[in-house]
Amino acid sequence: MRRRAAALALLCLLAGCGSAGTGTVDRADGETLTAAPLPETTATDAGRTATPTPTVGEPEGAQLAPGLATGGLYDPRALASAHADALGNRSFRVVRTTVVVVRNGSEAVNVTRRLRVAAGGQPYHYNKTARRPDGRTRTEVWLDEPSILFRVGVENVSYRRGPATVDVGRLEDHTRRDRLAALYAAGTGWEITPRANGTILQTTVPLPDRVLRVPPEVSDPRNTRLRLRVTRTGRVVDYRLRYDALRDGNRVIVVHQARFTTGVNVTAPAWVDDARAATAD
Repeated sequence: MRRRAAALALLCLLAGCGSAGTGTVDRADGETLTAAPLPETTATDAGRTATPTPTVGEPEGAQLAPGLATGGLYDPRALASAHADALGNRSFRVVRTTVVVVRNGSEAVNVTRRLRVAAGGQPYHYNKTARRPDGRTRTEVWLDEPSILFRVGVENVSYRRGPATVDVGRLEDHTRRDRLAALYAAGTGWEITPRANGTILQTTVPLPDRVLRVPPEVSDPRNTRLRLRVTRTGRVVDYRLRYDALRDGNRVIVVHQARFTTGVNVTAPAWVDDARAATAD
């Protein structure tokens, strides 16, 4: 019962319960991340094909990555699993952002989630920062056996400690495999552009709201554009999901994007000593 309660509390904390939770981009660790769009391809890109996505089965055309061929994306789960396998025994960093931008160019919502994971899954450092018109929130997690430490707040900072038996990996897939599988499965009419170092996948087919991850204050999503870059092994380099919507009667643009980097150093953040001292009992 104690472990279950700790896990539920951790899940709530990571999800941003009672804070400026869903939907945004942020700055942390002395780094600035903007909502600049990833490079878009054009109709003149060499080698692009636009074909309906076939169902799971024998690949059509030349194989580009697990589950992906020049004829289409024929196995979404295999392609997503290949990405997870490529990160399984390597240290990596993933930066995910959600930005809601009003048509006049001002940001209505900006949230960033940064995660550094050592090879094998530990230690890791998770940092979520959210900025909205009514303020800013920040939550950080440092897990390194035998304990897990939390830093909560921007100005009035508080610290918490939990048992390392709380496996955050069960609460949130660090590799984003399930999220990628949902995007792959929901997309149809993929435009597939083979490149020397991988493949670009794009689609403008409307996606269901559950896949779009529409923020609570946003409605009427439309004009969806999804773009991913994957390597020959199936590892995602980055992805960008963009759509138009309405917020408080104003037209806005919502952008979800993520970038994966391998071979990173995972070191304890500066606040860990303060957290240990504050939670020594």
